[in-house]
Amino acid sequence: MPLTRLVYFSKNRIPTDGSVAIQLKHILASSIKNNVPGAVTGGLVFNRNYFLQVLEGDRATVTKVFMTISGDPRHDQIELVDMKEARERMFGAWAMGFASTPQLIKELWSKIDVAGEFNPKLLTCDQIVKLIFELVTKEEGFASSRQFAIA
Repeated sequence: MPLTRLVYFSKNRIPTDGSVAIQLKHILASSIKNNVPGAVTGGLVFNRNYFLQVLEGDRATVTKVFMTISGDPRHDQIELVDMKEARERMFGAWAMGFASTPQLIKELWSKIDVAGEFNPKLLTCDQIVKLIFELVTKEEGFASSRQFAIA
């Protein structure tokens, strides 16, 4: 079965009422619970304005996960950046790698040749995937979900 990689970003609509950490824990717990049985892997980056995510797995399962996300009120203005076959998993170590450290996001953003405040609309698909991978890898063991290996 061919491997599919889906990349999207959305506006963050999590209320700023102090429940952000709880909401994020819920998102990660749900991701792990739902992704492991379907062999979906990926990375999620969160900041006060955006979610950026890469999902990998078989096309039907990745599409189903994306449709669930699309109906989640915590996301708004969802933009599908790309969905295509991939030769191998980039995020195979994570049921859902996670990164949200503002300073790290700012640091990596400054290395991309794009002026201004963090805005995924200014990035190519490859830049988004690379950014998510670097962020998740750097935060591994701190905020990333438990790891597992999928061939």
